Amino acid sequence: MKRPQQRTKRKSKAALLPPEQWSRKDGDALADRVRYVGSPYHKRSPGDYGMAAPPRPREDKTQCDGWPVHTQNQALELLKAALSSGMVSN
Repeated sequence: MKRPQQRTKRKSKAALLPPEQWSRKDGDALADRVRYVGSPYHKRSPGDYGMAAPPRPREDKTQCDGWPVHTQNQALELLKAALSSGMVSN
C-alpha cells in the first residue's frame, strides 16, 4: 500500500501593511527596481511566454494560463502598480 503524500504547510494569509508603514514613495522606489520572472511549471505552453519547457513538468503545479495576463510585461506592470498603490504585506 502506498503511503499518502504529506501536505505542505501553506503560508497563512498575510495582512496588508497599514498605510502609516508604507508610503507611495516607498512603493514607487520598489516598483522601479522590481522584476517579474514567471515559472514554466505554471504554464501549459511555456514557449508562448519565451520560457523553456521544464524537463519534467509537475502535475501538482497550478496552471495560470486561464488568467487574463498574457505576457510577462503585463504581469510586471500589474506588479508595479500594486507596489505603488501599497498592496504590500508584512
